[in-house]
Amino acid sequence: MSDLDEIKNLDALNDYRKISIKELLNNREIAKNNVTRKAIDNSQRIGKSIKNRNIDVGTQVLLRNENKKKLDIQWYGPFEVVSKTEKSTYKLKDNKGNELPNFVHGNRLKIANVSDQNKNAKEWKYPKNIMRGRITLEDGVNVTNICSE
Repeated sequence: MSDLDEIKNLDALNDYRKISIKELLNNREIAKNNVTRKAIDNSQRIGKSIKNRNIDVGTQVLLRNENKKKLDIQWYGPFEVVSKTEKSTYKLKDNKGNELPNFVHGNRLKIANVSDQNKNAKEWKYPKNIMRGRITLEDGVNVTNICSE
């Protein structure tokens, strides 16, 4: 092969690489646009199914058992809403006035139908991880409050 043929081959190779790089950049731009469009579509679709719960302070609610196993109860409570934030999170307290240490998102709550709170107080169950080790004052004696199973 002569030097002229090699130069022509190099020029053809460079042209091919330039075209390939342009196609690659174009394909990346198309993929980026597709991902962005799909993300917007997904957020709109999910946004339609989200229910913004507006639970007032003082309302009796039930807390969903997120770590439910066989034969476990599905809802804990009732709890009373003490305060709420702008991001649909609520501070709760139990029937004895003990506040839960963390805020709870509204998706985990549902409004309880409690006709007589004092009558039904013994029938309700509370999460062990929240109630374990809590000290309460009953008849002047400090007692560790343990959930019944």
